[in-house]
Amino acid sequence: MRAKGLLLISLPLAALVIVVSFSFLLQSDERSTRAVDQAATIVDSAATAMLVTSLNGETGTRGYAATGDTSFLEPYYQAVAARLGDDRALSAAAGTAGVRGTALTLIKAFNQRFIHLRQTRELVAAHGSRATIDTQLRAGKKLEDQLRAEVATIIGRESAVATLGNDRIASLERWFTIADLLGLLLGLLAAVAGVSLFASGVTRRLNSTAKNAERLGRGEPLVFQYSSGDDFDRLDDALRQAEDQLALRSREISQSRDETVEALELNRIKNEFLSRTSHELRTPLNAILGFSQLLEMSDLDEADRDSNEQILIAGRHLLSLINDILDLSRIESNEVRLSLEPVSVASVVGDVVDLMRPLAEQRGITIANECANPSLAAQSDRQRFKQILLNLMSNAVKYNRPHGAIAIECRTDGDSTVTVTISDTGLGLSADDLERIFSPFERLQAMQTEVEGAGIGLAVSAELAKAMAGRISVESEPGKGSKFTLELPRAPDISIEAGIALRPPARKPFVEATSADTLATTKVLYIEDNAANLQLVQMFFERRYSETILVAQTGQLGLQLAREHHPDVILLDRHLPDQLGGEVLDQLRADPRTADIPVIMISADASPVTVKRLLAKGALAYLTKPIDFSALEALLGALEAPRAPKAS
Repeated sequence: MRAKGLLLISLPLAALVIVVSFSFLLQSDERSTRAVDQAATIVDSAATAMLVTSLNGETGTRGYAATGDTSFLEPYYQAVAARLGDDRALSAAAGTAGVRGTALTLIKAFNQRFIHLRQTRELVAAHGSRATIDTQLRAGKKLEDQLRAEVATIIGRESAVATLGNDRIASLERWFTIADLLGLLLGLLAAVAGVSLFASGVTRRLNSTAKNAERLGRGEPLVFQYSSGDDFDRLDDALRQAEDQLALRSREISQSRDETVEALELNRIKNEFLSRTSHELRTPLNAILGFSQLLEMSDLDEADRDSNEQILIAGRHLLSLINDILDLSRIESNEVRLSLEPVSVASVVGDVVDLMRPLAEQRGITIANECANPSLAAQSDRQRFKQILLNLMSNAVKYNRPHGAIAIECRTDGDSTVTVTISDTGLGLSADDLERIFSPFERLQAMQTEVEGAGIGLAVSAELAKAMAGRISVESEPGKGSKFTLELPRAPDISIEAGIALRPPARKPFVEATSADTLATTKVLYIEDNAANLQLVQMFFERRYSETILVAQTGQLGLQLAREHHPDVILLDRHLPDQLGGEVLDQLRADPRTADIPVIMISADASPVTVKRLLAKGALAYLTKPIDFSALEALLGALEAPRAPKAS
């Protein structure tokens, strides 16, 4: 009887040992598969990160090569620093046999790329010729394209490796399930068969193992009370290994989360930097463009007028670049604020054509506007809609041939979509150009022409269209021109009467300038702490209206002057030494003595959120620096001021 009992116990126990051994083999296979899978993931991530790093280095180097300004090298130096971390990640992955060759190939490729970037920087620093620099930049562009293609190939290959690894892991996990069920079944059989001989010991060990399994499931530390060198100890070892694996995975997840938080923080710092940089750049640009506009109003000889025109063109171009870079940053950070409403397509197209016609006429380019239906409307943000069309029209003019033509068509596809098509007779684009045209900082044909730009406009336009539930597409052939198509959701038609803009609410008018005495009674108060800006605006009023304005360099002094002199209009800066302009505006609106005085905000802060908030507080308008004096004059005219400008 005892022999039968021992035999009955021995068979299930032998089978249990086999199952446990098989489980260990499966675990070993799974660990190896996971190691290759994780290394492939590291290679993918590091390759993507290094490609971004390389693009940042390329951006900084190209900016430096284009301007000679060393401040453009900041992204390059950041890329050089970031590359060290990427190299370490790839070097670590190279220790895994399955991805060693790929990791070493990537390290070599990126080292060659950064050597070329350093050579380009040194060539520019040594004041190499323009032709040599352009050749170097084109070679760098070729390297970048090859690198991008190689990274894409590697990522695809490593993704396939990762997919196969995941499939194998899933298969192993199914075998784990089968092994666990089989082990449990055999354990139960052994327990029943040997209850008379091993009841107390087996029961205690089973209970201990079951509790540890529950603790493992809850993530609690395991507790081992027995050690007898039997099969249960092997199960305990398996639980220990599972516990170690879970702890390792938990650390990996925590590290990944920390890296994500760090990346988000770096992106936030970048956006704050761009915002501060925009403000710092706009302040000197205000003086450059402002005084140039005043010179434009003066009696200059032809040579001086041409020189001043070059200053204005360069300054406005720089301002456009600043705006594009800020828009791109906001889009990347998902901070674009849109006010979607029905917008007359013909009205927006007409405004854009009026703005671009003078530039087109300088090159003899004709513009045919075939958008004649004033009731056709798109569900969009009017300002962003106009910005997209200005970008597309600007490119159609700049890249067109002399005495070429531009055609603008508007149509609707049923009740869902409004389409605006801009066709030109320019040089056209190759198939390779069409694949890259909406990528940031891709200038394509501009590299072989004198057309200025940073390659941001089309990228920004495409993202803005996407944010408004639309899209931009392009058709082109070399030598046959290009056709850009903007699609936006259609809105209900706008009646002609409803499309007429309402006049602004009545404000306190200026005193009509009928004589020197009445002119002197008209008062303008400018609250601004920057001396150059004060001088600029004061000179503008003296030249255009023969007036001397009241000035205050602090918010408190400005409030005092407003209460004492009750000016006809207040120009208010947002950043003052003692308080913010928004706080000054609140106090002006809260005081019955100043509540009815029109206030025009003037600031280098071009954030749409800030503009909307201050207009909601009661500002008449918000002008961004550099000040556009034609816009300022239009605002003064909107105050129903029938004053005559100073005679020139």
